[in-house]
Formats: sequence, structure tokens, C-alpha cells
Amino acid sequence: MVFVSSLCLYASESESTEAIEYAHGISLIHDLKYGPDFTHFEYLNPNAPKGGELVLSASGSIKNFTWVLDAVIEPVEGFWRNYDRLLIRSADELSGFYGALAQGIALSDDKRTLYLKLHPEAQWHDGVPLTAHDVKYSFERAAQTLDGRVFMQWLESVELLGEREVALHHRETYTNANLLIVAGQLILPVHYWHDKDPTMTHPTPSVGSGPYKVADFGRSFVEYERVPDYWGRDIPAQRGRYNFDRIRLEVYRDGTVGREAFFKGLMDVHFEGDVRYWASSMEIPAVIDGQIKRDTFRSANRIGSQFVIVFNADSELFSDVRVREALTLALDFEWQNRALYHGLAKRATSYFDGSEFAATGLPTEAELELLAPYRNQLQERIFTRRFELPVSSGRNVDRESLSRAAILLDEAGWELRDSVLLNPEGEPFEFEILNYSGGFQRVLLPFTEALKKLGITAHVRMMDSAQFIRRRRARDFEALIWPHDLVAPPTTHLRTYFHSWAANPGMMTYNITNIRHPVVDALVEHAESATSFEKLVTATRALDRVLLWNFYNIPLNGIDESRFFYWDKFGRPKLEHTAGYGWPFVDGWWSNTENPQGKVAPSSAAR
Repeated sequence: MVFVSSLCLYASESESTEAIEYAHGISLIHDLKYGPDFTHFEYLNPNAPKGGELVLSASGSIKNFTWVLDAVIEPVEGFWRNYDRLLIRSADELSGFYGALAQGIALSDDKRTLYLKLHPEAQWHDGVPLTAHDVKYSFERAAQTLDGRVFMQWLESVELLGEREVALHHRETYTNANLLIVAGQLILPVHYWHDKDPTMTHPTPSVGSGPYKVADFGRSFVEYERVPDYWGRDIPAQRGRYNFDRIRLEVYRDGTVGREAFFKGLMDVHFEGDVRYWASSMEIPAVIDGQIKRDTFRSANRIGSQFVIVFNADSELFSDVRVREALTLALDFEWQNRALYHGLAKRATSYFDGSEFAATGLPTEAELELLAPYRNQLQERIFTRRFELPVSSGRNVDRESLSRAAILLDEAGWELRDSVLLNPEGEPFEFEILNYSGGFQRVLLPFTEALKKLGITAHVRMMDSAQFIRRRRARDFEALIWPHDLVAPPTTHLRTYFHSWAANPGMMTYNITNIRHPVVDALVEHAESATSFEKLVTATRALDRVLLWNFYNIPLNGIDESRFFYWDKFGRPKLEHTAGYGWPFVDGWWSNTENPQGKVAPSSAAR
């Protein structure tokens, strides 16, 4: 069943636009939380005052003011605020989408066409009306990019139904994954870009339609100003957002310099990614006396692993699941957590860790029913055993796990001679792990030391990001370390992360493990076509079990809480932490220069 608001929408491609029954929102896997008369999202403050300035840090360059992912130089941070989207996903439900640029939303009875009716007030910052022509241009242009050829293969065509009505035709039928893509697509002005290439570096700000526009910029900063007559300021999905008059991003390429700048009052918020500094921050005077606050948040929108060690299953060395399992057993996460993360890290034990989509315990009856037709293609333990990663004391060599690893390597045909692991041809077990970040060295080097105890030699090769990405895209590696988080619900990423279609060198996909498993393909397709939350959960949990028991990656840290400091001069929504699938930071905060203690925090404007 398709849930679109409380209405059942019936429309076909042959019907006239007058027959289309538009609604305020859409969900394909659950009923919407907010009805057609809702005034604002509960986790935002619709009465938040406007004004003030927020100063944040940026790490990228201020060189490219475009937002097309094929661009040679990454876009300026925060530039997405310049543009609007058709739909906004609410943060307090799994997959509810509400109108932004789209005043009305409808799905045809055969689920092959999404109809969108634009707000009549929508306009670009230069006063030109925003029309269906802009939507058509944006989707057709996006479909030609590298990411578009991966994530928008489903889009058959874009049809203009009028100046403010457009139809997005699907090659098959709409799924939740497709709605996530539609909601994420920024709409670009065709009258501005028609004679320009948005994939090229654009050194000056382009025309937008969003709540902010660029007021000033230089080599080391960009400043956005709130558009006072922003067309969408009063629509329900936007009320309570975009409260600062100005948002300034200062470029700090060195984390230590950026941290010190924050504590000197030159920035308003600092996200701390290094737990060493987080653990010692209580000693800072401004934190002790309450001028600086500390807080954390955990968005349910991000699930899985922060990063994993990836095996290339096409490599002869790692084509045997027993070898991949042995190396997984050799990594002592508990030691790393104690020695490197002050015991604050949590290991990911699922590809969908931190969500209801993760497999736990033994398979349910529904999972067994789904897996049963593929039983002769799967390991029997998938049906009879719960998946568990080894857990050590974290203080001594984990001899039990290493012994199990040695047995698996022996079964796979490897033999230990004079402390060197050899294959039947007498060749040593030696491989390279690619790395692009100095921070990962702390993780990888202890792992290579553990492998030495098995007779394996692993070299960690540091390289710049351009070399690393080139090797990753070409699948020219044996192992590497890489982020592996997904968006919840995970339907958008399943095909490009796990399906054999995506296991092709040169493709801009994330199946860099080169997973080619017919059952994985079938389960991905089951999840993509799920018409209810229950069916989606069953499919993803079954998929999770098959992936885990094949040991394609070594899961490391799960998605951690985001830790941040902020000067106590802001108002924050009371229900902010209930926004499980998002966090209204920047969007939902507002300026409040007098803090509760009556002290005025340092002004970041006095740079």
C-alpha cells in the first residue's frame, strides 16, 4: 500500500492535470506524522527570533560556487543554503517527505509517475519566477553526471505539464530510495545556467532561490546573509528555520588552529572529532565557568560504520571467505578502543549498525522464509548461528582469536614456515593497505603488528587523496580503509554499495569490495521494492546476515555521537534531541547574546 498523506491518489499519465489529486506530503513505507493542516515541525521553534550572526569553521577552499558533484573543485561549504529543494524530509519520522518548492505531491496509481505542483510564489533571488522548466533542467542535468548515472538510472523522463507542474516518470515503480533522491536534488535556475557548464569551476556566486545568499567572500571566508523576503519563509516545513541574519564560515585547514580559534572566541561552535581533546576539555576555564557548553547528538539518519577495512574480493589473495574471516579475527578492537579512544568508541557489528535494519540474534521466521529459496547458495551457519565479532580483554594479545584465525588460514591452504605464511606455491602472504589519512595510521599499524603473529606482512601505504580516489575507482588495490556509513532507511545506497551491478572498475559506485553474490543481489532488490516498513526490515536484516558471514569488510567504529562545544549565546529548540533522523543545528538555533548566567560570551565579530 502507498501512503500519501491521508489521501489515496489516483492519476495516470493519460489523465489531465485537473484530475491529479495533490497532497502536502508523501511516504511510501509508513503513514505521515503531519497532516495537511500542520503548521510546523514539532522539533523546531516557529517563534524563534530572527537576527544575529553565527560563525563556523570550514575546511575546504572558497573557489567554486556551484553544486554539481562532477565539479573539478569541491563546492564552497554551506552553498547548499543558496538553493531550494522540491521536498523536505522531516527529522522525526523515518521517511516522511513534505512540500518545499512543491506545493502539491501526487503519485500515479501504477506508481510510475511522481507529479509535482510548484508553489506559485517560488522565485529566484533575481526576481525571476521558479518554474517547471527549472525542475526539468536540474534533473536532466543531474542524470548526466557520474553520480546521476548511478543514483538516477530509474528516471525515464521529465515531462512539463505546465509552467508550474511537472511529472517525473520512473522506468519501473517508485520506491523510498527514489524519493530520497528527489528530495536531495537541488533545483538550479535554467535562465542562469543555460549557457554555462555547472560542472566547471564557477568562481562567483550563482543565482539561487534559498533562504540565504552569498554576501561576501574571500580566500579564507564566505559569508551568507538571510534573504529577508525569502519566498518560502512561511511554508510549514520551513517555519522555525534559518534564524540567523548572517552565517560566516572561516577556513581553518589545521584542526589544532581551528580548535584554538574557537576557544579564543573567534568561532561560535566547534565540532570535536578527536576524543583525546574532548576528554580533557573539562579543564578549560571557559568550560568550567559555563561560558562554553558541551553537548552531543546522534542522528539516526546515519547508520553503519564510520569506516571499515575493505577487502578486494576480486584479488586472488582475498577471494576465499576463510582468509577474510581470519583477518577479521586478527583485529583487536577492544585494545584500540582502550588505547586510542579512551573507551568511548563502539564497534559496528552490522552493515546497518545503529538502526532497526540491523540483524540481531538468530534469523526471524520472516527472514528464514525470505532466505529459504537460496539455501543451497548460502553457508548453513547463516540459518543456525548468530553473527558475533570477537571481543577481547583489550589488554593482552588476543590469543584465542589468533588461534582461530590460524586454523582458518590452514584450511584455506596456507602454511606457516619459519614465521612466514606461505601458499602451496611457496609465496608469502603479503599485501598492501591503502590509506589517505594520518589519523587512520593509529588504527592500521597495530593491525599489521597482529598480522605478523600469523606470518602475514601488511604494508600501509600513505598517499594523497587524488591518488587514493583514483586507485579506489579503478579497484586497483588489495585492501584499503574507507568510510562506510549509509542513510536511513538504507534503500538509496543498497544497490550502489552491494549489488553486483556496481562491481565494475571505473564506475562511481561504493561496491569497491567487488561483491558479486546472486543472493545479495536478490535481497537488495527485495529491499528496494518493499512496500511496507516490516518488509523492508526483513529484507535488510536478511541481507545483513549474508554480508556479515561473507566477511567482505572488517567493521571498525560504529557511527559515533557528534561532540561539539558552543559559546553560551544561543537559543535551541526544546525538542531538538527528538529529531532522530536529522538535527536542526544552524537551521533551528537562534541568537541569544545574554546567556543564562548573565555573562556575555565573546563576540566572534571582533575578529
